[in-house]
Amino acid sequence: ENYGVPVCKMGEVRFQEFKTFVDINFWKTLEDKKLHEWKSSTDPVDISAEFASQGYREQLGTRLTLNGESFTGEKSTTAFHMAGALLNANNMDELKRIFAERSKLVDTEGAKIAEAIQSKGFLTNPGLLNRAFMLSFADLKTHKFYYRMAFPCITTSDNWSLAKESQTLGATFNEQQQAALQQGFANLADKDGHRPVAFTVTATEGSNDAHVQQLDKWENKPGTYLAYVDPSSSDYPGWPLRNLLYAITATFKPTTPISVICYREYKQGIDKSLLLTVNPLSLEGDKAKTGFGGLETRQPGEKSFNVVNLQRLMDPTQLAITSAALNISLMKWRMLPDLDTEKLARMKALLVGAGTLGCNVARNLMMWGVKQLTFVDCGKVSYSNPVRQSLFEFADSQNGGKFKAQAAAEACKRIFPGAEASFRNMTVPMPGHPIDSKMREQTKEDVLALDKFIAEADVVFLLTDSRESRWLPTMLAAVHNKLVINAALGFGQYVAMRHGVNMPEGKEAKRLGCYYCQTLSAPRDSLSDRTLDQQCTVTRPGVSGMASALAVELMAAATQNELGAQCPAYLDANSEDESEGMLGCVPHQIRGNLATMEQHLMVGYAFDRCIACSPKIVEAYQKDGWDFVEKALNDPDTLETLTQLTELTKPAEDGMDWDDDDLSEDED
Repeated sequence: ENYGVPVCKMGEVRFQEFKTFVDINFWKTLEDKKLHEWKSSTDPVDISAEFASQGYREQLGTRLTLNGESFTGEKSTTAFHMAGALLNANNMDELKRIFAERSKLVDTEGAKIAEAIQSKGFLTNPGLLNRAFMLSFADLKTHKFYYRMAFPCITTSDNWSLAKESQTLGATFNEQQQAALQQGFANLADKDGHRPVAFTVTATEGSNDAHVQQLDKWENKPGTYLAYVDPSSSDYPGWPLRNLLYAITATFKPTTPISVICYREYKQGIDKSLLLTVNPLSLEGDKAKTGFGGLETRQPGEKSFNVVNLQRLMDPTQLAITSAALNISLMKWRMLPDLDTEKLARMKALLVGAGTLGCNVARNLMMWGVKQLTFVDCGKVSYSNPVRQSLFEFADSQNGGKFKAQAAAEACKRIFPGAEASFRNMTVPMPGHPIDSKMREQTKEDVLALDKFIAEADVVFLLTDSRESRWLPTMLAAVHNKLVINAALGFGQYVAMRHGVNMPEGKEAKRLGCYYCQTLSAPRDSLSDRTLDQQCTVTRPGVSGMASALAVELMAAATQNELGAQCPAYLDANSEDESEGMLGCVPHQIRGNLATMEQHLMVGYAFDRCIACSPKIVEAYQKDGWDFVEKALNDPDTLETLTQLTELTKPAEDGMDWDDDDLSEDED
């Protein structure tokens, strides 16, 4: 690549001023310190900035960066440190009053540079010649920041001039010398990896070597160069050279032109660094320094202060939203350029069950950028829940306990202010749990509400702790053709599976089965008359987290597949290509066992007599709605009769000779 050859004409030397880049973290830290540390004080505080050799990055200009680390003093090993001070005013009027006396502020900072020259401290620490000063006002109500920078420099009555036109380093130094210069400069790094901003280079004409030493070894003789790290990318040397030339002249009093290397690192090397030959100045008598300058310049018509309006970004809620979105965006930028982050952000998720599984699923969904969450549950937070259920705290279990659905939604908003979490405290109507006349209207209202939730959702998670509580949402999801992700737990076992959706007409692929497709009986009441030890789901602690994570990852893999929920099931390496997508394979079922530390992929297809998703069940609901559901709740045999399961199982039952001793009291 050719970045052009910089040329500095004979005559007065122009120095390229710094262009300040202030990172958002700088303003956030400033705001925090103003609130919690500085309060109404206007005493100057120490800050730091950094710059680098810009080289080929011409679009960045002579860039000076301030960021969150500017208040800690931490030094980067890839950039060069510049110490400085910040004076933050309490209001706009005070800012203007201080600015009116800006020359005093610049003089105060400039005096520190003059002291480094007088004491010759700059010879061992050239960074003392560069300082930055910021005058600011932080409007904490509007998150607007007003500021002006200064880079103090020593002024003289005469200006610096070139003895001859500039050259590039490559015109004088051969490739071996350039390599030696680069390596020698790298070797000047201290034990922490920091290199000096100015140094001495000695190179004899006709040789293939270049010696790099600290600045205090400089002498004004042929073959010796005054070198500094040049942040400029233009035809003119960067701002740091100005004070360096004065310091060298005041200390060594040269009488012949000074050879200067403006050290610039380009992609292809350092050959386009500038070589300058600068006439020395006489600093005796009235030729001595006349004061300090360096206030950031302004074009005609520009206001006195830079203004940064970060109201949208600095609001904590918006910052949380932006930061969370960044996590997903980084996946797209670095690993998955085709990841549809907007699809995830738009997705509406319904979580039926807000217990151990529901809490973990919600957290994983938010990590994927899913913000629209609806919780459905009838339970309350008990004292045993907060340890296992990650959205709840001890306070939620007191005074009888909060409703889980409500507590979960509120917790999501506390954790992530961008979450659009809603809830409904309701019991999911279940087959085998008859309803009396008193509960009929409430149950009907709950059924219609659940129907509406599922119709509006993009994905439905079934996360309840009983078999029968999954029937109604499974059936309604089949009616509305929605993606369902089912997670269930045993003591050391877990399953995460997706329910099938309708396949496009003409496609030979089979519809995947639902949770009930492998059963030959309707769900019945498994909750009544439970003993205390049976009322709590007992699992190994890690099982829920594993099942929840797999459930959400299964959803993500399916929705990011080109075919979406219609993609075929992945089983092994011989599976259809369409069963794999951007995020890898999309199985039907994932079953794991912690006792053996094994995990298996399984597949099952839709059963035409399924009591939850078969065509006859779907048609019955579409025709009779609530009336059909009411019959199923009061008499589960309605489902078996409608799907003709009884005819399928009757021959087998008639051929069996049952022994009552073979059945336990717990037989389902």
